[in-house]
Amino acid sequence: ARSDTGSVAPAVHANGVMAIDHVVLLSPDLHRTVESFAGVGLGPRRERDGELGGRPIRQIFYRFGEVIVEVVGNPVAAAEGPSTL
Repeated sequence: ARSDTGSVAPAVHANGVMAIDHVVLLSPDLHRTVESFAGVGLGPRRERDGELGGRPIRQIFYRFGEVIVEVVGNPVAAAEGPSTL
């Protein structure tokens, strides 16, 4: 659905930010987070494996319009707790 409301001038941010194009979500349970995204009909656009501090990580990228959400977590181990920005 589209809004018929006219466009609004962007707010002025102290750091000069005009838009957000990339958000990183750190997940203690990557599988759980991916399942949650799939549960609302979202599929990953790209996956990449790497290391952070000598530990394996997986980066999974999702597109929400113009914004990329990068979900980062351990591809094997899972922990309790919420994801964090």
